[in-house]
Order: sequence, then C-alpha cells, then structure tokens
Amino acid sequence: MEKYWFFSRGYRGCIFGVVNMVLAICLMVSTVNYLRYDPFSCYGQLGAGFPVAFICDYSGGGSPLSSAGKIDSADFPFLSLPGSIVDISFYHVLLWIAWLMALGISHLVRRRVQSK
Repeated sequence: MEKYWFFSRGYRGCIFGVVNMVLAICLMVSTVNYLRYDPFSCYGQLGAGFPVAFICDYSGGGSPLSSAGKIDSADFPFLSLPGSIVDISFYHVLLWIAWLMALGISHLVRRRVQSK
C-alpha cells in the first residue's frame, strides 16, 4: 500500500481540507480590525483585512453618515470578492505549510525513537 505524504486520501483528506478551510476563514475574519486604504480590492477606499482588504467601507450612499470613514456592521454586506479569495487562499496555504512542517517534525521524532 502506497503512502502519500503531501496529500491525504479518503476521509482523512476531506476532513483535513474542510478543517483547513474553516480555520482559514476564521483567520481571515479575525483580521477585520486591520484597517487601511486598499487600491486592489476597495478601489482606494477604506478596507479591513490582511493581507488584502475583504470588507470595504461603502460610504457612497450605502453607509449611514455616522459610519462614514470607518468599518462597522453597516459595511458587512459589502464584501470584496477578490479580497476574500486572496485572503482565504493566503491563510489556507499558511495552514497547509504549518501542517506539513508538523508532519515532518513528527516523522523525524518517530524515526529517532524507533532507531534507539
């Protein structure tokens, strides 16, 4: 039976993919306090998120005047699709790299224990 080190197959691979995607979305949402003017996804308007803004301040008639120039609950319907895709992909790849590093360390420890 062949072992695949990078990609798990079957239920284990599906579970890893789903958990990885949920964690990536949670990490993306946790960066909502990182505010900046983003030319990529918000066309120069104020946005929230890291590395790319995924929520844009919609001060062009959609936001109330009291919330113009800041991100609050009135701006949550205005998600940036390119920003969301880039952010989720960024965190998905980071989590995948962390998983590979953890697998590599566990294999090294297991080999050392078995060789003694």
